[in-house]
Amino acid sequence: MEAHVFTELYKEIKDMVPRPSLYYWRTNNGAEVDFVIEYDKRLYPVEVKSSVQVKSSSIRGIKSFSEAQKNISIPFSIVLYRGEEVVYLNESTLAVPLGFLF
Repeated sequence: MEAHVFTELYKEIKDMVPRPSLYYWRTNNGAEVDFVIEYDKRLYPVEVKSSVQVKSSSIRGIKSFSEAQKNISIPFSIVLYRGEEVVYLNESTLAVPLGFLF
C-alpha cells in the first residue's frame, strides 16, 4: 500500500515548481514516518496505515518526528488509512481515508 501512496504523491508533486522533496524518515531506535513532504521550508509528515480504524498509537512516529524537528515548521500531518471517515487524531493530525485522496 505504501508503494501505491508513494506513486500517487509523486504524481502530484512532480510538476510543481519548485518541486517539493519527498522522503522517508527513521531514527536509530526505530521511530519512523512513511513519507515526509518538504515544501517552502515546511515539513508535512504522512503515515500510511492498512487498518480500517486509527488509534492514538498511529501517530507515534509523527510525534517522534515532530519532537526531532523543533526548528522547522510542521503545519499539519496526515495519517492515511482504509477507513471511511476523516478524524482528528490531535490538534494538528488528521486521519484521512485513502479513497479521499486518490
